[in-house]
Amino acid sequence: MKKSEKNKVTPLNTKYSKEQWAKIQERQRALIFKRRRLAVLLSIMLIIVVVAAVGMGKDLYELYQLNQEKEQVVVENQKLKKQQATLSTDVKLLHDDEYILKLARSKYYLSRSGEQIYPLPDEKKTSESSQDAVQQTSSSQMSVTSSSAE
Repeated sequence: MKKSEKNKVTPLNTKYSKEQWAKIQERQRALIFKRRRLAVLLSIMLIIVVVAAVGMGKDLYELYQLNQEKEQVVVENQKLKKQQATLSTDVKLLHDDEYILKLARSKYYLSRSGEQIYPLPDEKKTSESSQDAVQQTSSSQMSVTSSSAE
């Protein structure tokens, strides 16, 4: 529109037109107030959602860490159960007199009277259970001869 067309419209300055204009302005103020109130409510709701999301994120991260710790504890528990089984086997073997004799002869080079012990170098270094170590020790690690054979 041209400037000349805008100036062609003149407002009526009657009481009725002023009342109508006041009503329109009041509606616009009410609409602006409603929009502002809606914006404030939406902002508050957005803040609540963000706070809840951050809280959930922290909880999920903590849950992840706890699951990692649980896996480590389960692995450690399995290792300890194996160790306990090995130790239980060792305790049972320590009640056997023949095992104690073999252990003393192989580990501390104790001999019966008239025997000589010649230690041989280890073929394999293993960390198996003590029963396997005694079987290997008694068969291949040392040679025991009686003094009457000399």
